[in-house]
Amino acid sequence: MMTRLAMICSLALLLGAAPSQARTWIVMQDGSGDFLDIQSAVDACGVGDSVLVGPGRYQGYHTWQPGDGAPTFDVIVGVDVDSLTIRGVNREAVIIGPETATAETTAKIGIGTALTTTWTHIENMTIENVQDRGIHLYPAGRVVDCTFTLCETGLIVERGRHVSIENCIFVGSMCDITTHGADPSYQATIRECTFSTSGPGIYIYGHPNITIEQCVFTNVRNPIYLGNGVTAQIEGCTMNGGWYGLWAVNLSLNTVDVSNCIFASQQYNAIVLNNATLTGTGNIIQCNGDYTIDASNCAASFHGNHILKSRLGTVFFNFYNVPHEVMDLTNNWWGTSDPDSIAAWIRDGVDDPQFPIVQYDPFALQPVGEEKKSVSDLKSMFR
Repeated sequence: MMTRLAMICSLALLLGAAPSQARTWIVMQDGSGDFLDIQSAVDACGVGDSVLVGPGRYQGYHTWQPGDGAPTFDVIVGVDVDSLTIRGVNREAVIIGPETATAETTAKIGIGTALTTTWTHIENMTIENVQDRGIHLYPAGRVVDCTFTLCETGLIVERGRHVSIENCIFVGSMCDITTHGADPSYQATIRECTFSTSGPGIYIYGHPNITIEQCVFTNVRNPIYLGNGVTAQIEGCTMNGGWYGLWAVNLSLNTVDVSNCIFASQQYNAIVLNNATLTGTGNIIQCNGDYTIDASNCAASFHGNHILKSRLGTVFFNFYNVPHEVMDLTNNWWGTSDPDSIAAWIRDGVDDPQFPIVQYDPFALQPVGEEKKSVSDLKSMFR
């Protein structure tokens, strides 16, 4: 086990050039630190301080009020101090939450931040079996190297401004970033995270500038949901299984850029769009449902992709009240060089005059870019 001196030295190296007045408080359940529990250490902190948490399970709830007339919650750690860092010494050994999940009606939070905070950094720990929210972050911060297991919502960022979520694991838990009346300068990034859950994976509502990159979703019901004016860039992600791969709705024709991603084996559609603009390149897209892409009230400038036939076809393009929008899907590989087959796999204004037309010609005569895997090769990646 690390000595207290070694842990302090390690933390100093990780923090780099921290302000000289900032202090690090040590939590050790064996009594060798400054405190036995995290809440006591947090209560002793000033602005910019850090809490280094030793091995053990931290699970005692207490009533906490985040301020500004908000309702009270049962929390394990309530953070009222600004610019605080909470870091575990070992991701697997530092555990926030009870040993088993319980079905309770009272909202439970593992780590919650007050409405008066502006930034919180949480790193290197596991949050598990917290009935409601593993971490409730308000309104900005960084969460790195954390595992969320069997929390209804693993991580929620309320009114998320500048947010970074990196190298986290979500098991039976979702990630939620909600922003109302967002400033266009706000930036949120979810990077190199993995998701395995029967529910949703990432839920983004109203954020003006979200980047999701190098994330992997395995049998997640809906890996990425974007709603209410989101502008998003999705890069290098893998979505395997589930109901849908990407669902983007009511974005006021804001852009969803999807590049270098793999969609495979979704039950219904790989991509569902409503009132959004799709851009991007370098994707491989196919599912087990009727159509690979289902779009309404949409525009697109989507080139250099593999859009492969699902059960009935590739694209179902319809509209409710924006008939003039165009889906420019030229210069993609459709799994064939036969134009009649490509046309037959697209349901648009050719099939029903009330629908707009999908532009697919000119189309690629062979797989595009560096990715030339066959469908069987693609499926083998997930066996």
